[in-house]
Amino acid sequence: MIRFLLEKEFKQIFRSAFFRGLIFIFPIAMLLVMPWAANQEIKEMKLSIIDNDLSTSSGRLIEKIISSGHFKAADISFSNRKSLESIEAGEADAIIEIRPDFERDFVRTGAVNVMVSVNSVNSMKGSIGSSRLISIINQWVAGNMPHMVGVDGRSLHYRYLFNPSLDFKTYIVPALTVMLMTMLCGFLPALNMAGEKESGTIEQLNA
Repeated sequence: MIRFLLEKEFKQIFRSAFFRGLIFIFPIAMLLVMPWAANQEIKEMKLSIIDNDLSTSSGRLIEKIISSGHFKAADISFSNRKSLESIEAGEADAIIEIRPDFERDFVRTGAVNVMVSVNSVNSMKGSIGSSRLISIINQWVAGNMPHMVGVDGRSLHYRYLFNPSLDFKTYIVPALTVMLMTMLCGFLPALNMAGEKESGTIEQLNA
């Protein structure tokens, strides 16, 4: 009896165009569309730059941030007030302020005096942009500090084994696969039970 009912359910699933579309077209469409439509890539985040040091080191830091491809210089000013006006006007998404004596303190102590302020109206964009900006600053510091290099001249580098290009689509596809399996395993039994109730054969399943 159970085998008969299972065979009946499978025949009903593949006989219905709606179920065939749900099983095949829906997952394919999700995997082809969603990785491009629902990604968290931050491209050309507008950055307001305040360089109060105007030194070679501060210029190299700004050059590294802009050359990363994730940030675009919206304006360069010397006052925090003007940068805040750019944030309020929507012309900038974040502010990086390089304090005076940046190069002197970096050479003497290895510490960088930089303030990062991010517009948190879009919390997702703000959190991702700030973490990426801080990561670039840390990479610049690690690459320019003499005492970070070992006695044999070797330095520390990071290599990502999974997704070396850090492409967000590679991260979201496994998550989408799990979501699709969960949704389909919930949709198909529920829709089949509803179909049995509509056709009047739900009593056979209850029996």
